[in-house]
Amino acid sequence: MQTFVLLNLYKETGRHFMVSAAYYLTVADLKNAGVAVNRDAAIVPVVMYQTFISLVFRLEVGNYDDPRVALATYLLQGALEIVLRLTAPERDAWVKRVSRRFCCGTRERRGTTLVVTSVAPASQGQPSSALAKSLSGTSSALHRSKTSERIAAADERDAVVKQFRARMILVDMWSEFAGIYIGSLVLFLGQSLPLFYPFRLYRKYPELFDGGNYYGVLAVGTVVQIVIEIITDTVCLVFEARRGLAPLAVWRELPKAALTPIILFALMFATLAGQYRSVLGDSVDQCNHRDVCWCVGDGLLPGGVREGYCLLLYPNSSGVPAA
Repeated sequence: MQTFVLLNLYKETGRHFMVSAAYYLTVADLKNAGVAVNRDAAIVPVVMYQTFISLVFRLEVGNYDDPRVALATYLLQGALEIVLRLTAPERDAWVKRVSRRFCCGTRERRGTTLVVTSVAPASQGQPSSALAKSLSGTSSALHRSKTSERIAAADERDAVVKQFRARMILVDMWSEFAGIYIGSLVLFLGQSLPLFYPFRLYRKYPELFDGGNYYGVLAVGTVVQIVIEIITDTVCLVFEARRGLAPLAVWRELPKAALTPIILFALMFATLAGQYRSVLGDSVDQCNHRDVCWCVGDGLLPGGVREGYCLLLYPNSSGVPAA
């Protein structure tokens, strides 16, 4: 339970900062500063962070000894994700108000910048077709000669905010499914070398040390997580649609060819970071390049894969090699 609480605390705290940064890059007035920013790519750091947390969470929960506890944790996480996702805009707005009150005094809020393909004014009460296009898919800030920026009106700002929230919905769904698929793939591939990739989950399957596998258990766990995530996303999308959010329309407008390489790079970074966090725990500095089992009791993670392997090798001396 402590792991569950801490990971969700880290997730929501980091998510707020990442989403705030992405929103700034999406709407900030950067033209006068002479900065060219691909505003579509602002979602990439959020993808990277949330995938990392999703991956770490699943590798940590997979370490639970009782599969019933792991299942209950996945169900609880699904229910909590619904609450957190549907209340995210209100929580982010509250944090901004509090931060502005205590850190920034009464400083005037910055305007939202629109990237438009024409500087022609919009018709009264309605944005022009060029502006509507820019709202449905905000493009790179200065990448076309005909592109310009201007401060949005109130109704236009609401449209930009809805578009950004729809993008964050997509990011959240991508990240959760990426965490499930990548986590399962990492465990699938690593089980052939359990001492090289000592994920704590492997300690429950000593047959891996003899070349065995646990494909069936891994497949069932993956399917259960996918089903829970589909139910969670479906419930959230129903309520989000009532708020006027349209992630499917935003998905159609995203420049997939340009974003795919950098999102794949972000997923790779998140995967490596998640693996490092999950295998962290063993310290073999005191082994002096000898048998790793010399570090049992003083360096190896208690209950970890390598300690379990040493206990199998040296059962009569509590895992430590005979002198």
